[in-house]
Amino acid sequence: MFPLFYSNIYNTFTIQNFQLNSPLEIKVKDQFLSFADPQNLVDFFPSGGERQTWVIEKDEDSFYIKTSVDRWDSAKYLGSPNKNDQVFLYTSKTRFTKWNVQKIVDDKYRIDYIGDKFDPRDVNIVVARYKENVDWVLPYDDIAIIYNKGPSDLPFFSNSFNIDNVGREGHTYLHHIATRYTELANRTLFLQADWFPHNETILYGIDNYDKHLPVQPMGLVYLRSINVPPKEIEIKVTRRTHYGFKYSVMNVNGDHDYIGENYFYDWGVKANIETYKKENPRTSRISLFDSFLYYSKFPRTLNPLPTNYVPFTFCALFSVCKNNILLYNHEDYMNIIKELIRLNPQGGTNGYVLERLWLWLFQYRE
Repeated sequence: MFPLFYSNIYNTFTIQNFQLNSPLEIKVKDQFLSFADPQNLVDFFPSGGERQTWVIEKDEDSFYIKTSVDRWDSAKYLGSPNKNDQVFLYTSKTRFTKWNVQKIVDDKYRIDYIGDKFDPRDVNIVVARYKENVDWVLPYDDIAIIYNKGPSDLPFFSNSFNIDNVGREGHTYLHHIATRYTELANRTLFLQADWFPHNETILYGIDNYDKHLPVQPMGLVYLRSINVPPKEIEIKVTRRTHYGFKYSVMNVNGDHDYIGENYFYDWGVKANIETYKKENPRTSRISLFDSFLYYSKFPRTLNPLPTNYVPFTFCALFSVCKNNILLYNHEDYMNIIKELIRLNPQGGTNGYVLERLWLWLFQYRE
């Protein structure tokens, strides 16, 4: 392990031939500022090279320091928004990646972090984890809450909690809402621990959370390796933000068919529909959505949106502002938890239905 970069310790740097918007090396004594891969750690390395080359940009009141090469997860800008002052890489020029660079003498420069610090009252990132690697969470330590249903092997995170391994990510999300109902952040991002296969641009979404819709879909695909959705459908439904984040929303009907011009046949969908109808024969003549809501004792009068079709984003990745969560009472969320695990401790087909109801539940509107 090489020395890590903490903004409250390292201030004076050597930058030879300083020039904005051009690759350069930044040193402390004989150590080069560097970035680790694949983690987003920033450290110091004893020799120069590709990972030790940076570009300094400037706007009216701030400097931004980024890697000179593209990285696998697009994280490239230095930031220090956690209270421990450790420096990590982030995707974007935001209020969390601002610096001041001031020349002292010759090739000596003072570099100070002047960006904002994270506020957990403003935003939380809820991470549903079993055994996945969650090193990506470290740059967001002050605002992340990891609910761990697997091995107790998370010693480096400020907010990790072991909870019962039931209900998959749906239970995790509902557990967070139910246990923190009176102290929710202004916005909560709900994410599975291994999001990359489902949306490689998630970090852009995290770093720019204050640009989100009140209910923000964050899924993009299920798995490209099995062509779900088909490439031509992905192209049509993908939405691109100006800050680099991509996501998709598709409409599904009460039998979970993708509807309209974005229809495609999904064998997994059909199998789950048949299983659900066998498990719930009394409601086989109504849609799966209405059935789930009926058994959940959900107060339909509180949600005016239709259920003949609902908006859906892949893999239960989304963010929600507090006001939309508080549309319903604490008891309503407890009832959904009970229904989720009523027939199967891991959720079974109920978990599958709930995954498609999240955006509807929080009243997503385009």
